Amino acid sequence: MLTVSSRVLPEEAGSRMIETFNPQSMMDVKFGGKSSVGRGGMASKCAAAMWAVENQVSVVIANGMSRSSTITDIINGKKVGTFFSLQTNDGPSVETQAHMCRLGGRALAALPADQRATIINNLADLLVKEIDSILNCEHP
Repeated sequence: MLTVSSRVLPEEAGSRMIETFNPQSMMDVKFGGKSSVGRGGMASKCAAAMWAVENQVSVVIANGMSRSSTITDIINGKKVGTFFSLQTNDGPSVETQAHMCRLGGRALAALPADQRATIINNLADLLVKEIDSILNCEHP
């Protein structure tokens, strides 16, 4: 769904744009009124998008005015706009996890070799100890 907004942005002070929107988001987000140029505002767009998702249609709300490649970018999997999903995200975003891994890797690399070896061996021991629960983990 192309609009004049880059992605869903709640009206609350200090709020950030939402990258992934799910059914819980409809209850958690406070929307503003109707747009001065549109007919229904972001709340009606989100309600329509959630209806589509509940009926097995993928939806992204993105800015259709910003550049000519918006649809191509979405099809190619680039993070453009707000993606609507029925799944809830119970943890940090993929970007946050990647950033945390980079920071952890840098901190590990800064340690002396004997400390790195101890940490890595401890992690390996924990993985071996928990191998059955790891391999039996159900994926969503």
